Amino acid sequence: GCGVEDLFITQAQKPPKIQTVLFIRAVDCWAKGVRVDMTGRNPVYAMTAKWVTISDCEFNGSHDCGGGGTGYVGFEGAWDCLMENVKSTNMRHAPCLEWGTSGCVIRNSTFINSDAQCHSGWSHENLFENCVVVRPSGQGSYGHGFFTTSPTDRLHGPIGPRNVLYNCDFTKVPKSGLVLNGMNENWIVLWNRFESDAESIVCNSVNFDHVVAHNAFVVTNPGRS
Repeated sequence: GCGVEDLFITQAQKPPKIQTVLFIRAVDCWAKGVRVDMTGRNPVYAMTAKWVTISDCEFNGSHDCGGGGTGYVGFEGAWDCLMENVKSTNMRHAPCLEWGTSGCVIRNSTFINSDAQCHSGWSHENLFENCVVVRPSGQGSYGHGFFTTSPTDRLHGPIGPRNVLYNCDFTKVPKSGLVLNGMNENWIVLWNRFESDAESIVCNSVNFDHVVAHNAFVVTNPGRS
């Protein structure tokens, strides 16, 4: 394994679309106490990786946000990884899981001005715990609290089963709180709080065997629900 600790990195001028810290084909690696301001693409990212830990980090902005951008905070094609005690601001999708990611945990973290997503490729059996998502709008985000891609999306595809949202807060959401866009099975949504302008939960196409219990829902614009 390898790791980076206690770094401050800033990219004030717009660089090429590159990650600042990338763990690729990595096992048992870590990033701890890293702050990245205005990354080129993803600030600290694990791709095709296992047992990677990203903890006690702060990420502020990406030059690659907006429509089609990839200013993400999360994991891609990763297994059994952990993100905790992270704060991000002005990213595009954060927290975000992609391309078959499974067994990963994102917990005890705050994400401001970005939406939470399972963004592609049958990501499944992951846990989001004690996360706070605030104002998921701007920076190219979709404006929902938590969003999953659909089976009709040829670029990203559907999202797999048994993902868990536990004790998370989604606040100041301009659109829907949780959007499950189809082929979603046996999600567990427990003890969360959703404050949204539109519907609390939207299930499109085929959705089945979910457990949704003990959540609190506030619709701030009931005319849209």
